Amino acid sequence: MVSFFGDYDTTETVHIPFNTFSSDDPSASVTVTDLVAGDIEIHKDGAVAQRTDDTGVTISIDFDGQAGNHVAHIDLSDNTHAGFYAAGSRYMVRVQGVTIDGATVNAWIGAFSIGCVLRPTTAGRKLDVSATGEGGMDWANVGSPTTTVELTNTTVGITTTNSDMRGTDSAALASVLGALADAAAAGEVTEADTLMQYIKQLINILIGGTGVVAFPAEGAPGNGVSLAEVIRAIHVDVTGLNGDAMRGTDSAALASVLGALADAAAAGEVTEADTLMKYVKQLINILIGATGIVAFPAEAPPANGVSLAEVIRAIALDVTGLAGEGMRGTDDANKTVPDAAGVAPTAVEIQTEMEGNGTSILDTLRDDLADGGRLDLLIDAIKAKTDNLPGNFPKNVALSNFVFVMIDSTDHITPKTGLTVTAQIGKDGGALASATNSVTEISNGAYKINWTQAEMNADVILLRLSSTGADDRLIIIKTDS
Repeated sequence: MVSFFGDYDTTETVHIPFNTFSSDDPSASVTVTDLVAGDIEIHKDGAVAQRTDDTGVTISIDFDGQAGNHVAHIDLSDNTHAGFYAAGSRYMVRVQGVTIDGATVNAWIGAFSIGCVLRPTTAGRKLDVSATGEGGMDWANVGSPTTTVELTNTTVGITTTNSDMRGTDSAALASVLGALADAAAAGEVTEADTLMQYIKQLINILIGGTGVVAFPAEGAPGNGVSLAEVIRAIHVDVTGLNGDAMRGTDSAALASVLGALADAAAAGEVTEADTLMKYVKQLINILIGATGIVAFPAEAPPANGVSLAEVIRAIALDVTGLAGEGMRGTDDANKTVPDAAGVAPTAVEIQTEMEGNGTSILDTLRDDLADGGRLDLLIDAIKAKTDNLPGNFPKNVALSNFVFVMIDSTDHITPKTGLTVTAQIGKDGGALASATNSVTEISNGAYKINWTQAEMNADVILLRLSSTGADDRLIIIKTDS
């Protein structure tokens, strides 16, 4: 089992101790002959790709002069592989291709993380954790004392020595707030009235009761433009606020523009002689199809650009037969047909034309789908590619040189050599049976076997490969008919 060596930050160095032993006597320590920093591989967050540079990694072989005891030192502040060491990530460390007692060994030696667990920000300090798992806190040592902290469910002692902030029993605060029985203020704001009096005055203003008795003088107040000043300006500057000029349609100037309900709809282009009511009625007539614009304006566009009337005029002139019989629909006999006499084509004639004309869609598709056509060649090319895609092992066909690897049952990592492997096979959910042929060792923990035609005659095949000193291998094969 690989040891976890703790959580660090990117300024620290990780020290990972590991041992090497004799292959003849696992209890006997031996040195390692060719271990260098480049043999230390570091993987981030379970990824296969390892750190691309060994800068910052050092090795202490036979640490403190003791054979077989070694330490890998990993400096997390080294950023040669930019961004590799980062908070929130976990790392696995292994040695690769080192020689121990004459054998080449690959092995995991440890793991660590960066910024993944709760830890003090200052090295050497400890966290106070209670027996039930809560983090302890000393109020005398709360950090950032100038920051507001919400003390939920915390009882805070009451200070009784300060008379300025105790509440409404403060005489100074009460003199500003006033009493519920205070009468509403009148006129402009003064220092003599209370907040309660001005709240009541504001309510009177909103509901139309007695509020501001008189508007302030025309000059702006010293603190800027107030709401009262704005209202005063409106009162002074809007002509006839209390007169006749802005009361509504009884104003002669406004009435002359609006017109009267009895006004007849205008005709023709816009002029200053007609009222708004006349043009509204003219617009309604245009929309519902009654008499509206008697004649379209001249062809030249108006001075302010292209108007809606100009666009309509252009459509009226440019679309052939808009007012005649050329665009009425399929009931119009004057349409383009194959027959010079103007007789509409029959369904059979249309079908013949589509199939016989070399430029028609049907004819083009027919030619492309024919043998040697463009679509036919494209389909053949796609089929040629898909036919060559790899598939499963063929059913009922002997499979020679089936290669597999056996793993040492001690560390479950190292390929195991020198085994006598027993091969068994089960077909389509049936019981396992001994294989016909024997297993042959290749090298470096790799072995091979030949499966017979009869053994491959199944849709789903289970292979069991076992040997003393090695993990069992269970392999499932799906065949193609």
